[in-house]
Amino acid sequence: MMMMKSIAQEMAPLRIRVNSIAPGAIRTPINTGAWESQEAYDNLMKLIPYKRISLPSNSVLTQIRYCVYSERLLPSCGELFYRTI
Repeated sequence: MMMMKSIAQEMAPLRIRVNSIAPGAIRTPINTGAWESQEAYDNLMKLIPYKRISLPSNSVLTQIRYCVYSERLLPSCGELFYRTI
């Protein structure tokens, strides 16, 4: 996150917006052991402030799509590409 803050500060004078996404725990087959038993799940929840394991359907790609296409963050997708060129 500090790297993204530094990049945002450097790009601000050029009017380039910097966004970052930091995913947390995602329920996938590779980490089944972390939430398979109740004890493992309870231990995992101690590490997650939001107390929620995300599903692959609402993972990073979904968040990126929201950021790019949301009118709340960008007036248009063209602006995103224009400002980064």
